[in-house]
Amino acid sequence: MNKILNYIIVFLIIAIIAVVILVLKNNETVIEKNVVLDKHDISLTVNDTINLKANIEPNHNSTVIWVSSDEKIAVVDKNGQVTAKGIGQAIIKAIVDDKEDMCTITVKERKNDIEEIPSGSQINVKEVLLSTTSLNIANGLTQNFDIKVNNAVCVISVTSSDSSIIQVSPTNNDCNGEKCFFDAEQGKEYTLSYTVKAHSRGNAYINVLLTDCARYSDENEFTGSGKIGVLVS
Repeated sequence: MNKILNYIIVFLIIAIIAVVILVLKNNETVIEKNVVLDKHDISLTVNDTINLKANIEPNHNSTVIWVSSDEKIAVVDKNGQVTAKGIGQAIIKAIVDDKEDMCTITVKERKNDIEEIPSGSQINVKEVLLSTTSLNIANGLTQNFDIKVNNAVCVISVTSSDSSIIQVSPTNNDCNGEKCFFDAEQGKEYTLSYTVKAHSRGNAYINVLLTDCARYSDENEFTGSGKIGVLVS
């Protein structure tokens, strides 16, 4: 009788253990890997390169397989660096196990480099002088120029011929929008400084117009104009 009871107890213990294992197994959280790219839509010109980053969860050490849908348009290396090869559109995929994410690469034709700075012209009166008639600015950067006035009082307007390429702003306080007031007494020089911000590649002009001007020497009124040629490269 005791032997049968022992068998029953052992059987119940095994059954309980089996049930517990089964419950634990059913309650296990299946952790799936996921991959997400940091960029999903990029425009490049031929020969440009850009790096894609694949964020992997939960295991950041997983191996990423990189694939291009058209290597005549764009190629990608094992580190996610994309190089534009030809005009068109390609899909770059990052694959981790059975998960993937993709980025659309649009490759456009590279425009011919603009090499010449457009011709500017000095202001046509001796009392007002531009510090330069040409500027060559790298896209995204700034440069400065000055306008100097001698022996005259004047209102000067400075504008950009194309605000999508360059924007011009005075650094002095004697200005109201585009117009600045100069008052250089006889024998004195007044300098007004401007900052030019480059926004996109191309050619543009900084136009300078003198109005309501008068000389201290003879009180004669005068007008004038000049321009600065700008190349944004």
